[in-house]
Amino acid sequence: MGPGSGDAGFGRRVLSVWVAGCLAVVGCSGPAGGGTGPALANVPVHPVTSSTVSLPLDSYRLTFQQQIVVDRAFTWLAGGCLKSYGLPGPTGLIGRVIPPEQADLSLVNVLSLRSAEKYGYNPPLTAQLNEVRKLESGGIAPGSGGVLMGTATTYGGKPVPPGGCMGKAAAELVGKVGPAFPLVRPPLPSNLPPKARSRLARLLGLGSAAAVAYRNLTSQGGLVGRLVLASDFQMQANPKLVAARARWHVCMLKAGFDYNAPEAARSDHRWALGPSSATPADRALEVRVASADAGCEAKVDYAGLEVALLTGYQDQLINTHVTALEAFKQAEQRLLANATAVLAGRKTT
Repeated sequence: MGPGSGDAGFGRRVLSVWVAGCLAVVGCSGPAGGGTGPALANVPVHPVTSSTVSLPLDSYRLTFQQQIVVDRAFTWLAGGCLKSYGLPGPTGLIGRVIPPEQADLSLVNVLSLRSAEKYGYNPPLTAQLNEVRKLESGGIAPGSGGVLMGTATTYGGKPVPPGGCMGKAAAELVGKVGPAFPLVRPPLPSNLPPKARSRLARLLGLGSAAAVAYRNLTSQGGLVGRLVLASDFQMQANPKLVAARARWHVCMLKAGFDYNAPEAARSDHRWALGPSSATPADRALEVRVASADAGCEAKVDYAGLEVALLTGYQDQLINTHVTALEAFKQAEQRLLANATAVLAGRKTT
């Protein structure tokens, strides 16, 4: 799992109890937003032999390098705001940069036997993800969080802007909020614990209109993220994948392991947090489980089926929401242009 995978995983788990109501806001209810989809009855499946997966909705996401440009500008603006209060700026990027291909891999079980036999479920970070970790390795000075996030109303006798310096930075980057910026303020589930509500609120960017627009364009709680989540739910319920999961389960039982799905094997608490948190015995067990998993997934072509189904469902969702998605893409490009101008020392509108 890549940078921000904690937030990504949290968002996927918590949003699963909330997605139906939220997706209704963008019109995902009905056949296009749930069920198996009649057009996918005979979906062609091709083996997935690469660790790189590309899905249709990726064309509506900023690329890895574009995300870094936006996040650098956002951090620079927020840092300038902090300095106006006599506080030091952040020492690393504030936001979470998640390469589109890494987000796709959180949906698809791509596991090679060679990697599993050597690393289990936790291979070394790629060069790209190492770059992300370095960019995000900084932090903020103690005592500046209230001004940064807007939980303080004043600091040193000076008013703090709505949403804090992050809200101010978002407003400057977004510029004039127009209809092309999808402003969605979905209600949060009433049964969430306070800490989960707080994290989900930050994930979705609830706050000022500008902050909401910025988060809708840059976070997994935005329009594209919600459609990706919808395609994932559709895929998980598809009879073809349900049958493949059952065959995978039988294969794993023969190998001596009882997990109901590949996701359950990967997220076993004994190694889900990475090698540093696992005992030597757990690491050895992880390698054995992952190796069996890789063999069973290859036997039933699990990843190939997942990619085929996600591709089909995302194509359907794009056709249904093409107008909103094109407006979203245009808004992303304006955001990127503003960020590029900020880093060049000037601001466009």
